[in-house]
Amino acid sequence: LSHGLPAVSTEFLGAGYLVREHDVGTLVTTPKETGEIAAALDALPRGGTVEADALATRARTAADFMTPEDYLRRLESLYSELSIRSR
Repeated sequence: LSHGLPAVSTEFLGAGYLVREHDVGTLVTTPKETGEIAAALDALPRGGTVEADALATRARTAADFMTPEDYLRRLESLYSELSIRSR
């Protein structure tokens, strides 16, 4: 996001809410659904268009809401929660 690139991600990752709240890509149900991921990638606007430029601006803005350190903390928290659930 900080490079102005859209995200195709899942709810499993810690930045999913940024994708949703800032409209900077697509969330797919699971990383195992490769067809869904491919369709999401195909739906992204082509580079050099007004839509792509607007998306890049929104992506950079969304990145300001989560530093890499914040993201890693959220990811560690998720792994910890999953580890506790699996016991």
